[in-house]
Amino acid sequence: MRRRDFLQGTLAASVLGPLSKGCAFEAGGRYDDFEIAFDGKVVVIGAGAAGLAAGYLLDRYGIEYEILEAADQIGGRVRRVEGFADFPLDVGAEWLHDAPTMLAQLVDDRRVDESVELVPYSPDEIRAWNGRRLRRMHWVSPYYTEYKFRTTTWFGFLERFFAPASTGRLRLGTEVVHVDTTGTQARLTTAAGETVEADRVLVTVPLKVLQEGRIAFTPALDDEREQALGRVEVPAGLKVFFDFERRFYPDLVLDGGPLRSGGLDKLFYDAAFRKPSERHVLGLFWVSNDAAPVVAQDDETIAARLLEDLDRMFDGRASRFHRGHVVQNWSAEPFIRGAYSTRFTGHRSRTMDTLRTPHDGRTFFAGEALSDAHQSTVHGAMLSAYDAVERLLAG
Repeated sequence: MRRRDFLQGTLAASVLGPLSKGCAFEAGGRYDDFEIAFDGKVVVIGAGAAGLAAGYLLDRYGIEYEILEAADQIGGRVRRVEGFADFPLDVGAEWLHDAPTMLAQLVDDRRVDESVELVPYSPDEIRAWNGRRLRRMHWVSPYYTEYKFRTTTWFGFLERFFAPASTGRLRLGTEVVHVDTTGTQARLTTAAGETVEADRVLVTVPLKVLQEGRIAFTPALDDEREQALGRVEVPAGLKVFFDFERRFYPDLVLDGGPLRSGGLDKLFYDAAFRKPSERHVLGLFWVSNDAAPVVAQDDETIAARLLEDLDRMFDGRASRFHRGHVVQNWSAEPFIRGAYSTRFTGHRSRTMDTLRTPHDGRTFFAGEALSDAHQSTVHGAMLSAYDAVERLLAG
């Protein structure tokens, strides 16, 4: 489910299911047993949520594999910052847009008996900013619930349960720029000129990287796939956290309001909501093409611009109580280039089927944009990787 659809759905709902404070991994086994007709080496491109999930499943089946990650850290669009506040910050993906049992489905191992503490993100004080004044929206709060990690992060979840499977088989700082499948084996060329061979390739990089042609393919991607790539919108992406001396803001501010186009794409929110924290940390989530002029600027200019916005909302109190900030400009990240998939032009299912079809029979694709029911989410990226691995091993 796309984030916009989730938020609009919860705002329109009249009944909410039971809330949970935690999730024990007692279920699983969806990928315990399926047909394997593959014997060879797999190279996974990208160590974000999808790439780590792919490695996790390949390791389960004893498949020889290697993960090549262009950045100097794992996680992709999942990233953690520690030390800024008295709790870790998710400067990338932050919410769980599904039931807490989804975490058990991802771990998919009945032998694991651990728990992750979640809190229902159901803000009580909600305001909408129309450019002139803040408007109360208490009618929204009973219908808006997601989940967040209480003392850890999405990054911590990946680090704890998934990254260990790829220990010794993950190479950071290794950007793949060319995939050639014309020979008996696929040949991957890195930016440093190194060649890596494999029998199958699984590409899990952000879709924006493929749209910008940062990885070349031989044979070239066909016109149908190129057109499908062009039908997926990946807007600018920005997250900023502000530390203030005191709290002067509500739980959530919808910049533009829920009924105006774009209003659900720019949110100011209490980042310490229901966390064991004594700090006053306000977060900004902005995923929209409207953010493009802003993300083209440097971090300090971005922070100053947003402080001005907050000063207009709260009568200058943002600048008065400001102590520090963290800016995560996803559009400026060289191996990310934007936020995540939001809209499709034309027939969505047909576009996704085209993008999921293996290129030249040996190069497979996975990621949040290719998840049928969970597009634009971390768990969607991981489930997409599981499905791609299953197809890869079956043929």
